[in-house]
Amino acid sequence: MLPAIVKTWLVSGPGEVISLTVLWWIAGFLYTVQLVVGLPGHLFLRHYGQSGLVPYLVLGFLTVALPAIFASLHWCALKGCLADSTMHSAYLGVFGVPMGAVFWLIARPDWQALRQ
Repeated sequence: MLPAIVKTWLVSGPGEVISLTVLWWIAGFLYTVQLVVGLPGHLFLRHYGQSGLVPYLVLGFLTVALPAIFASLHWCALKGCLADSTMHSAYLGVFGVPMGAVFWLIARPDWQALRQ
């Protein structure tokens, strides 16, 4: 987010402020998705004893990809752009993988399992 803030401060045109606004909306959306999908997913994984990194990477992917797929189904079902939108959803899901890794590093469920 810092590069977008610096870019917005350095650009003098009034239309360039939109890039920062869009980034704030996307960040806000991702934080909401983390609460709605990611946190219950973490509780689900913890309940079934999944404490490794790979399940959290998959969870991070699905946390971003599933809302994008549902949005694609909603917006493109009648327009015939479903294949492209699904590919974009998978591409966006790749950005959720680091989010899952960071969440795993913070929660460290593997350490929680060792303490018990």
